[in-house]
Formats: sequence, C-alpha cells, structure tokens
Amino acid sequence: MARKSKVETSPHFNEIVDLLVAGYSTRHVSDYLSNEYGEKISHAALNNYKKSKLNVKAAVRKKVIEKQKEKTIEKQANKQISATESFDAAVDFRFNDIKKLDDLISQAESVKIDLDIPEYDGKYNPYKEQELRIKMKKLALDAMKLKYDLIDEDELNVNIQDERPLTSWDSIEQSRQKYLKEKEKEKAKAK
Repeated sequence: MARKSKVETSPHFNEIVDLLVAGYSTRHVSDYLSNEYGEKISHAALNNYKKSKLNVKAAVRKKVIEKQKEKTIEKQANKQISATESFDAAVDFRFNDIKKLDDLISQAESVKIDLDIPEYDGKYNPYKEQELRIKMKKLALDAMKLKYDLIDEDELNVNIQDERPLTSWDSIEQSRQKYLKEKEKEKAKAK
C-alpha cells in the first residue's frame, strides 16, 4: 500500500481540499496553513497532490463528456420513441382502414342478386335496382382486394355464393380442370 502524502494525513485535510478546489494557489494554501495552524506543508507537496488527486480540469472535462453522452443517448431515445409513435399511428390508421373495408364487405355480402327479374311495368325499374346490387357486389370485391393489399396477403379467398345451376361452360371448365389434375398425377407417377 502506498504511503499517504503529508496533505492526506493533515488534520486540516478537508480545509486544504476546499481551498485548492476554490482556486487558491498552492503557495497561498501553504502560507495559510503555516500562519494559521503552524503546519508546514510545502507548496510543491500541495501542487503534487492537486495534480494527482484534485485535477479539476480533468474532472470537469470528464463531466462534460458524460453530459454530452447523456444528451446523445437522450436524443437517440427520443428519436426511437418518435419513430415508435409514428409507426403505431400508421398501424392504427391502416387498421381503421381495414375495419372500414370489412364493414363495407359485410354490408355487400348481405345484398342478394335476384336472377328472376320481374317485367318493367313503367313505374318501377327492376333492372336499375339489379344494376345497383351488382355494383355493390363489385365494390365488395374491390374492397377485399384492397384489404389484402393493405395487409400484403398473398392469397385472396373470396366466398361467392352462387345458387344457380351449372351452365354448359361451367361443366366444360370443370371437366378441363379434372383432366389437368389427372395429367399432373400421371406425370408425378412417371417420375
């Protein structure tokens, strides 16, 4: 263990430190101790202690650097908080859009398209009403597409409830699909 200096062993140690920190010269402190208490500590010993243990400039420099680091960290934290708040606001905005689209889709699903249109009697035009219903269904499909675009869903599954009987085109298309599936199975077996 290193030997303590004369300054550190002095009974007036706290007063010495206070005077040095207050900016008094080492000669002044040495003279003060000699005149006031009759204690002999050279200004060189006080200067050595001041440089090694009371380096105020270094301590101030260190504190300034710490404050700058704190400010930098605080700025970065504020940027992250701001970015998070912006992200949350964007998510909420997009979510509200999707809720509106869902409402539109559910309203459009309740609209029935009538295939048996009554004759036009001169007052009531059923074709106009049917045209509006079809537009509403188309709007629902567009809303579904937009919804899945907003959530980047790769797959778009649409439930279409069609209660009419299959036409000849529909049966031809089904036969074609069945044929293609059988061909794929045969190719898979061949490998």
